[in-house]
Amino acid sequence: MPYSVKAVANLLINIARERNVTIDQMKLQKLVYISHGWNLAIANTPLISDEIQAWQYGPVIPVLYDEFKNCGRDPITDHATEININEETLEVTLTPPFIPDSDSHTVALANKVWDIYGELTGSQLSNLTHMENTPWSSVYGDSPRSNIPNALIQEHFKQLGE
Repeated sequence: MPYSVKAVANLLINIARERNVTIDQMKLQKLVYISHGWNLAIANTPLISDEIQAWQYGPVIPVLYDEFKNCGRDPITDHATEININEETLEVTLTPPFIPDSDSHTVALANKVWDIYGELTGSQLSNLTHMENTPWSSVYGDSPRSNIPNALIQEHFKQLGE
């Protein structure tokens, strides 16, 4: 079952904190995308349920962009949150979604992605996702801000794993 992008983002934010490093929006976008791609390739299932689009600076998950756009290029200091409304009282609360600790596959995947890609900056990760023959390059030239299909992402990451 895919997670909300905010839950996966919060997992990566926690990993950054555990390793005493900061993470900005661009880096978070790319690490979530890469985690999703590797999950598609390894487990044959999407990691996130949110759409991924081809924007100027690479693959972007609009929901995640909207959540952290106020950070600009500064480090992210808070978790992503979901809006919850109590239907009886109409009380609104913001709750951060998290990946359950019992999901050892996703936790291990996110840590492995961080081990491999975590030293790179957001710009360096963006350069990786902009390379020729990537899902982004296949979609962006024809129609900027269009969705990048999971099948295209999965095929690309399977090729990377060969």
